[in-house]
Amino acid sequence: MIDQIALQNLVPSSGYESFLFLKELEQIFLTQTPKLIHQMHMGIEQGRFQLITQSAHTLKSSCGYLGILEMVDLCNQIETNISRGELAQSNISALLHRLEQAYEESILELNQLINSFGSLNDKH
Repeated sequence: MIDQIALQNLVPSSGYESFLFLKELEQIFLTQTPKLIHQMHMGIEQGRFQLITQSAHTLKSSCGYLGILEMVDLCNQIETNISRGELAQSNISALLHRLEQAYEESILELNQLINSFGSLNDKH
């Protein structure tokens, strides 16, 4: 689910500093993603589709940066549906539910990839 090359390209070199940088990015992802998902839920409840679009766009950028491709795709689908005027709450809600599932799945994989990157650096 995560593009390992994109993740590795975030760091200019190997070493402990690069590992710490990735751990910091992981922490930001873990902190900000639930907030953005919550904003999308609020947007659905309040009929504020601009809030959903803004939150999905922000999350899409973050996920793209980290190589979390499934979440990028789901955020893109949410943005596209809203831009096309496909505002059915059930459709947006279903995509948001899939986005939440993808987030839960990506947490473990991201952590494992970053930790394996750190253990590779320990061998150098």
